[in-house]
Amino acid sequence: LSATPTVSSTGLGWLNQPTGATATDGPLGVEVYCPAQPSQHNLALLSVAVPAGAYTCKALIGNAAADAGYTGFAFGFTDGTKSVIAVLQTTNNRLYIFGMSALNLAAQTNILIGSASTAWQVCAGPPAWYEAFDDGTNIGIARFQGGTGRVVLWSSTYAASYFGARPGSVVFGTDCYSQANTATLFSFKLQ
Repeated sequence: LSATPTVSSTGLGWLNQPTGATATDGPLGVEVYCPAQPSQHNLALLSVAVPAGAYTCKALIGNAAADAGYTGFAFGFTDGTKSVIAVLQTTNNRLYIFGMSALNLAAQTNILIGSASTAWQVCAGPPAWYEAFDDGTNIGIARFQGGTGRVVLWSSTYAASYFGARPGSVVFGTDCYSQANTATLFSFKLQ
C-alpha cells in the first residue's frame, strides 16, 4: 500500500478531459469525476509515463457509481493515441478489456474481452487491486482477487498487442455515460 496518492505524487496528468471533468486530491486518494454524458461513453483519463525497462503499476481502485448506467473506472495503457484499458461497467457488474483507436468508448475498434460470456464478473464489492505490467517483452493487465490471487485479464507481446509496440504510459480514470461517476485511486505504485 502506498501513501495516500495525490495528483502531484503520482505524476498523473490529463490525457482526455471531458467538459466538467475534474481530478482532485480527496481524503482517501485521487478522485476523477466526470458528469453524465447523455448519449455517449466518455472517458476522463489521466496518464503518466512509464519508466524504461520492465515495470509494474499497482493500483487500488474504487468506483462510486451504483448499478445504473454504463459508468465505471478505467485503467490500463496508452501510447497517446490508442489505448488498451480495463473498463468496469456497473450496469452489468462486468469488467471489459477494450482496445480503442480514440479516447471514447463509442469509438472502440477492438474488444479484447467483452462479450457477455467472457467478461469478468468483478464489479460488486469493495475496491480492488489492479496491475498494469511490462516484463520487457510483454504487457498486460491483472486483477488481484480474494482467494485466487493474481489473475491476468489480458496480456500480449509488444508487437502482437493492439499498439504494435511498447506503450509509453499507464492510464487511470472514469467512464461516464448516463450518470456522473467518480473513480478513486486509493493506492498507486509505479516501479
